[in-house]
Amino acid sequence: MADGDTVDQASAGDSIDISDPQLLADFKDWFRTDRDHRHDWAVEATEDYDFVALRQWSDEDKRLLEEQNRPPVTFSRIGPMVKIVCGLEVGNRQEVRYIPREQGDVAVNELLTEAARWVRDEGDAEDEESDAFRDLVICGMGWTDSNLQFDENPDGKLSIERIDPLEMFWDASASKKNLSDARRLWRVRDVPLYEAQEMYPEATRAELHAAWAGDIGSRREVYDEHGQGYNVADQGSDQGAYQGRERDLVRMVEVQWWERETVWRAVDPFTGQQATFPDDKWKVLKERLEALGIPEPYAVQQKKRVYWRAMIGSVVLEVWHGPAEGGYTWKCMTGERDRNKGTWFGIVRCMIDPQRWANKW
Repeated sequence: MADGDTVDQASAGDSIDISDPQLLADFKDWFRTDRDHRHDWAVEATEDYDFVALRQWSDEDKRLLEEQNRPPVTFSRIGPMVKIVCGLEVGNRQEVRYIPREQGDVAVNELLTEAARWVRDEGDAEDEESDAFRDLVICGMGWTDSNLQFDENPDGKLSIERIDPLEMFWDASASKKNLSDARRLWRVRDVPLYEAQEMYPEATRAELHAAWAGDIGSRREVYDEHGQGYNVADQGSDQGAYQGRERDLVRMVEVQWWERETVWRAVDPFTGQQATFPDDKWKVLKERLEALGIPEPYAVQQKKRVYWRAMIGSVVLEVWHGPAEGGYTWKCMTGERDRNKGTWFGIVRCMIDPQRWANKW
């Protein structure tokens, strides 16, 4: 699965062998390519967030001002502009509505619309999407995660949550708005060790920690209750360096990607309904029909996207199927395109130099 290659679906069937060392090697190759592409954007995005949070003076400039007994005064012009744009989004929020196309569909579509509104209200989807829109305005990318949670409702509760953009990595070759052409997406998080062990109780600490996955944004400084600073587990070691339930962190990587799978569309001879068969099941069906003396139905061979997900530490911990419909569970909104770098930026990037100029005056 080198960069640009795909998993051999015909041999893998409905599962992928996570013990195959080549699988982890391919994931690492993918990640290095995407991490290097993202690096400059992450540097600029970190600066964008600093300027919004009024951290606008470099250490060198502050030192020069202090030597001259001058205070590093900050005139925040960026913060109010970000609030204005985000306020416009809140005042003009979009909603999900189902529109009838044929007579007799009005009642059904009204029911679907109200059901969608109820689900989004239960999950505070509007607030999470507005929070992601703020990220878009600041750094050029806003991310949300759509998933089912079962800890509050045993039947499942739809959740739409904002994701920190600096946790995300994406396909280096993606160039379309909202990353609609991305072959893979990544999320790198530093989580407490006990949470990781709850998810994978049989894995060792060394297996849970992805020391190989690091870049700006995924390695942040954390402070304990005494104000003492410490970092995430050492990048150069598979062993964490800190003790304590909340302080003991490991890095975990989740990747989502899609492959093309051969499928056959035909009328099922047993049900009389049109159906889609994976390549391996189509071969079994033909053998059974031949044994029964039933003519093989006319079929059309097509290619279909199949989404996969994997959780990775120092080893591949789990691989499972992604959603059958809807694509990635992570959704991205992109701002202005930087064509030469192949990344995106928000309005803050255009205001940083005027902000510096105002501060120095």
